[in-house]
Amino acid sequence: MQRHLSVWAVGFLALVGAAAAGCSAGPVDADQSEASESELRSPASKVRALKSAVTKANVAKNNDYGMSFAVKEYPRGTSVKKILEDVTGTNASDIELGWFDLTWGASGVDGVASVLEERAAEELADAEDDESKDAAKAIKGLASAVRKTFLPVSDFSAISSRSHSIAEDGDLESHTIIATKPDGSFLTMSYTNFPF
Repeated sequence: MQRHLSVWAVGFLALVGAAAAGCSAGPVDADQSEASESELRSPASKVRALKSAVTKANVAKNNDYGMSFAVKEYPRGTSVKKILEDVTGTNASDIELGWFDLTWGASGVDGVASVLEERAAEELADAEDDESKDAAKAIKGLASAVRKTFLPVSDFSAISSRSHSIAEDGDLESHTIIATKPDGSFLTMSYTNFPF
């Protein structure tokens, strides 16, 4: 009887040991998963994804019709006029900030992303071949990347959009997100359209 109990006890302890080993492995995998997820959400990875989306959208099917997309980073102290000079090609000294509609926070991000989504829908509706469809889908993908990069706005010290719509022939339509990072530097994304 005593021998049977000893055998049972050894078997029970082996099962407990195996279960404990399995439980200890669980949290390690969870931690690794959280670390990977955190890395995917890091500011650097978001910027890389945004730059990749911009590259995909800047294809001939889009650029040939006057559309252009850009991501740029600027050092602390860069003026808004300098940023808009790079976007529009107009000398900073000639730029009037009143030319642009200013929107702050998440509304500014959503406004630019919505413009991209509308443009993508229009291009997709007019697409006559797979290349054109892919180009339109790339614009929609950029809109998604814009939201993922600049939202939540709490990741930045400040964020705004500056938009100028076409009022007459010869105007350049532009939509620019200007995000101030915690260190004072800037991350910008712009969409311009100069139909001709």
